[in-house]
Amino acid sequence: MRIPWSLVFVIVGVAVVSPFGWGEEGEHSFFDADWEEREDWIKPEERAWLESTAVLSMAYNTDWAPLVYRERKGDVAGVARVWQSRFERFLGIPIRAVTTSTKDLMTQTEMEKVHIVAALERTRAAEKRFRFLPPLIRTPLVVVIRKRDAETFRPGPSLPKMRLVADVSHPSFEGGWRDLFPELQPRPVPSLQECFNMLRRGQADAVIGYEAVLAPEVEYARHFTAIGCYLPYVASVGMAVPVEYDRLADLLTRISDITSDFEKERMIRKAGPVSSRSIPYPYIYSWTTLLLLILLFFALSSFLRSAFLRARLRLEEERQTRLLIARDEAEKANRSKTIFLANMSHEIPP
Repeated sequence: MRIPWSLVFVIVGVAVVSPFGWGEEGEHSFFDADWEEREDWIKPEERAWLESTAVLSMAYNTDWAPLVYRERKGDVAGVARVWQSRFERFLGIPIRAVTTSTKDLMTQTEMEKVHIVAALERTRAAEKRFRFLPPLIRTPLVVVIRKRDAETFRPGPSLPKMRLVADVSHPSFEGGWRDLFPELQPRPVPSLQECFNMLRRGQADAVIGYEAVLAPEVEYARHFTAIGCYLPYVASVGMAVPVEYDRLADLLTRISDITSDFEKERMIRKAGPVSSRSIPYPYIYSWTTLLLLILLFFALSSFLRSAFLRARLRLEEERQTRLLIARDEAEKANRSKTIFLANMSHEIPP
């Protein structure tokens, strides 16, 4: 079997280059540089407002781990952190980061001068206080059940009759889905881990919440599975600006609009542990690795098969050589016997 080595080289090049070839977090793309050099994307009154502002303040809501989370060293990271660097580059103003939670967000924005909030769910109450930028993620409402109950689970009318539990410590417990589905009254549980423990012990039938919150926990759970797409509600979570900063909201919305989808995907991938849903890079790397292993297996099997055939051919040649030598010796002995008998027949008297 001939191995297409050109295909092997292409796949190896893609596997090696793809994790590193998209650029670093702080690099400028040609599209960004073009917009940064243009002067008309900022209106004169907006530029005057920026020149009068020495520093901006950005409140990080650490309740939304897919967008904002703390690293082991305590530093704030996530998609919102990457967007902060982008805003600083376009606006030319440093942004000071402060951490908060959804519970303390309203109080903190009133006590301190906060210009940007990341991240916040778009609800009716929040829209009265903030102006939302294009959402960073859209997460549907899902339920988590035991895998052994997946075949008998019937969503829809039976859902309100189930023993539902939800994490009351997360802001999604008071999300917009509560207004849309008043018949769903989940039991409040202090933590998400306790929700899964109750589901494991049989004290609950399902855990309800947003996919962005539940999916990372279910991904590594062997006995649970997430089921969704039947509840017609999708939450929008992203950055927001207080309504009194309309000019800043216009500027940030414009920056988001001129950012290409490819650049947004790159920013999400560079943010850290949360990968993009539309471009599943971990699956691409996994399948590329699997394909490389398959090609390596076929190459190794072809090499071993060739070595085995060469060994058999060498043994067959040695056997043929031994047979030829034996045949020559037998013929030589036969001729000697014939000559001997011929000589002896003349010497025997009649």
